Formats: sequence, structure tokens, C-alpha cells
Amino acid sequence: MSKAAAVEYANKGIRINALAPGLVNTAMTKAWFDDPNMNAHFIANTPIGRVSQPAEIAGMVLFLCSDLASFTVGQTFVIDGGYTTH
Repeated sequence: MSKAAAVEYANKGIRINALAPGLVNTAMTKAWFDDPNMNAHFIANTPIGRVSQPAEIAGMVLFLCSDLASFTVGQTFVIDGGYTTH
């Protein structure tokens, strides 16, 4: 859907991209990371060796909103510390 919208609106100066975050350390996921077994599973399967913080997702949003991403259209950015690489 984001790719179709990106194609539709790119020539109107609207850049559409998608974010695909992995697990983020938030109030909603706190119980998962408080569980030693769940936490160990995520850490062991994330190449970067930790979970992300909300600011790390926000950093990608800020980049995409900036002029630095002015030629970026129709992409999906996976922000998961490498979790989906294997």
C-alpha cells in the first residue's frame, strides 16, 4: 500500500515511505523485557545485542522528514537491530 501511494503522490511533492520497527523498549513491551527468558531470546536473536529505544525509531522519522531524504520514495525501512536478517 505504501509503494502504491508513493507512486501516486511522488509527483505532487509528497514522499511516502514506511517504517518496520522491531521490538522497542516501551511501556507496552516492558513485561516482555522484564521476563528473563523472553529478554534473553530477543537479545540472543538480535545481532546488535539489545532492544531499541523509542528515540532510535524517531531518528529515522526525523531523517525521512528532512531534506537529506528528499529523493527517498516508496521504501520500507526495517529498524530491528538485525533481528530479521536471519
